[in-house]
Amino acid sequence: GNMSISETGADNEKSITIVNSSANSLIGVEGSSGNRFVGSAANNMFMGTTGADGIEFATNNTVRANIAANGLTSFNGIVDILNTTDATAVTDGALIVDGGVGIAKKLFVGTDITMQTGTAVFQNLDEAPLILISGTVGDKELIDFQRNGGAASGSLTYHQSPLGFSMGTDTGHTFRLKAGGTDRLTVQTTSGNNVVIADGLTLTDGNLVVAN
Repeated sequence: GNMSISETGADNEKSITIVNSSANSLIGVEGSSGNRFVGSAANNMFMGTTGADGIEFATNNTVRANIAANGLTSFNGIVDILNTTDATAVTDGALIVDGGVGIAKKLFVGTDITMQTGTAVFQNLDEAPLILISGTVGDKELIDFQRNGGAASGSLTYHQSPLGFSMGTDTGHTFRLKAGGTDRLTVQTTSGNNVVIADGLTLTDGNLVVAN
C-alpha cells in the first residue's frame, strides 16, 4: 500500500524533513497560504533546502541537473524542448529568455531570424564573418535592404577597410548593383571580365582611374 509521512507545520503545511549534521532538505505540500518559500502558492508541491545548499538530480550515479543556492541551474546532458510553439515576439515561443544568451558553439536555425532592435556584431575577423549561400535554382537575392513600411531600399556601409565581393572561379555569373529597379553596374565573370555601367557616370570631388 501507500506510505504517508507527514509533519503538520504552520498553516497546515505537510512535508518530509531530511536532516543531517549540517543541512535540512524538505519535500512537501504548501500550506493554505503558501508559507514555506516566499512567492510559493497555496497547495503547490515543493522541494527545497533551508540553508545555503543546492539540489542535485542524478541518474545512473551521475548528476544530470544542479540547482545551486544562488539559483544557478546547470544541466549535464541534452535538453530537448518538445513544444512547437512558434515565436512572433520576444515574449512568446517554446523557449522564452528574459536576458541574453551565450552560445559557445554553432547555432542552427530552421526558419527566419528577426532582430527587433540593436546591432549584429561579428567579432571573429580571421574568418569570413558572414557567408550567404543561395539556392540552386534561378537568381537569388542574398541581401535585400528595405525601409520599414515601404519598398524603398536602405544602404550598405563599410568603414575603414575595403569592401570586396567574390564570385569564385565559375564563369557565367553576374554581380549587379541596381537603382530604381534597373541594373546600374554589372560585373560579369566571363572570359572578357566585362564591367558594364548603365547610363552616365558622375563623380564629385574625385577622380576615376580605369586600368588597361
